[in-house]
Amino acid sequence: MAKKITIAVLALLLVGGALWQNIYINDSTEKMQALLEPVAAALSEKNWNDALASAKILNLEWDKEKRIYGALFDHEELDLISAAALRLNSFCEIRNLEGALSEAASFAYYIKHLKEIDSIRWENIF
Repeated sequence: MAKKITIAVLALLLVGGALWQNIYINDSTEKMQALLEPVAAALSEKNWNDALASAKILNLEWDKEKRIYGALFDHEELDLISAAALRLNSFCEIRNLEGALSEAASFAYYIKHLKEIDSIRWENIF
């Protein structure tokens, strides 16, 4: 009887942890995408001061999030996102529109990719 209870508790913890992770990643990626929108808007208007300020906020928030992401994902994926965020910041500082737009798109792609990796889909199960 004790074995069945232990197995049931472990199964509940596993399912609960997977659900928490999925919810957390969904919320976090939406937050990161929302923080990227002001950067893209400022870039489209060539407002470099606002673009740089928004990029710095994005970098600060990403640095906070990546600690938790580090426990959940491969560090190579996180390094790609971190590099894109830093390059976005640098391109905004030197006012390189093409580079900044490219890095904003890279950041958005990698964040979306992490969400897809974590989602409960047939491809991720098998």
